[in-house]
Amino acid sequence: MQQRAAYLLERYITGSINDAEMAELQELTESSAPEVQQGIQQWLEGREADPAYNPQQWQHVLGHIISADRQEEKNRKTVPMYKRSWFRYAAAAAVVIVAGLGFWRSNEKIEKETISPQPIVQKEVPPGKDGAILTLADGTTLVLDSMGNGVVASQNGTQVVLKDGKLAYYGGATDIAVAYNTMTTPRGRQFNVTLPDGTRVWLNAASSLRYPTVFNGTERKVQITGEAYFEVAQNKNQPFKVETGKGIEVEVLGTHFNVNSYDDEPTINTTLLEGSVKVVAKNSPQENGNSVVLRPGQQAQNSNTEDGKGLRIRQVDLDEVVAWKDGAFSFNDADLKAVMRQLSRWYDVEVEYAGEISEQQRFTGKLGRSIPLADLLAEMKDYDVKFRIEGGNKIVVLP
Repeated sequence: MQQRAAYLLERYITGSINDAEMAELQELTESSAPEVQQGIQQWLEGREADPAYNPQQWQHVLGHIISADRQEEKNRKTVPMYKRSWFRYAAAAAVVIVAGLGFWRSNEKIEKETISPQPIVQKEVPPGKDGAILTLADGTTLVLDSMGNGVVASQNGTQVVLKDGKLAYYGGATDIAVAYNTMTTPRGRQFNVTLPDGTRVWLNAASSLRYPTVFNGTERKVQITGEAYFEVAQNKNQPFKVETGKGIEVEVLGTHFNVNSYDDEPTINTTLLEGSVKVVAKNSPQENGNSVVLRPGQQAQNSNTEDGKGLRIRQVDLDEVVAWKDGAFSFNDADLKAVMRQLSRWYDVEVEYAGEISEQQRFTGKLGRSIPLADLLAEMKDYDVKFRIEGGNKIVVLP
């Protein structure tokens, strides 16, 4: 029995186990027989060379994983993520094993050759970090996270200075031709820039900001894609305007606000923290309400389609909206796909859904964005969510 348990575990971990052996393994992992536990322990000790394995934590996981996987509760109560404790490698193990068992359960309803078990990849996916690509007016590109402190460029008398992972613009005549720079944050990166007028901008992952090297004329105008948080320097003689690629324009004098305009989100959201802003939806008919003035704590939403239905105002949790800027994920009754969109951008991974996803799965809680992906996914197993990780950069969500 000892050798049989070790044999089946090895077959499972390499993806070569068949249906009958899988059923047998499920029974064995539920068993409390000494010889079975000894066989599992011997198998774990034989894999000690792999730093991702901790025999004591893996044994604890294997001893409970089947009963957890068989939970049939459909309408789970939302449990705050931050109130649960977990071990790093045991959590990662739980995600992998639950995903595998969930796959084999669903496989009973389809032909075996349609989907085959995948080898488990132990590659750790790190969290995102500070970094961006700066494109100068002449087309030159600078990878900021590979550069040291100092002047990184000079354009029309304006010096571009990088210091401690933040970019700032200094000087520059106001009577010269306007030149534009573009800052782009790839997936898995974020960055902070101080514009020529002193306005500070935080860019979330998979976002961009286009702006002039000097603000002249009667207004200050920038364009964004993705998500950005603004702390606008006051200048009553030069209103500050933010344009998105979806017909939304935000007009301000001096204020703090957040704009989320990702293409894969259902709405474009403008949220006010301080001051006052006017949000204009250029793609909405006048009769549907194409402009609103926000007060602190309010959010303007507009459909992320060409035929927007008009702006809608709602009260929001400001801490939740700007949690990304402060280094955290914050969810309040969020659906699974909304959660996975954030994870995909920050960890630079692809997300694929292997079947229909229940709308009843909701998530509430706050977690730091500095933890490895495996640890964060392990938190989600308490919501009866199953995953398969492929190639180190793809999460397959199982029904």
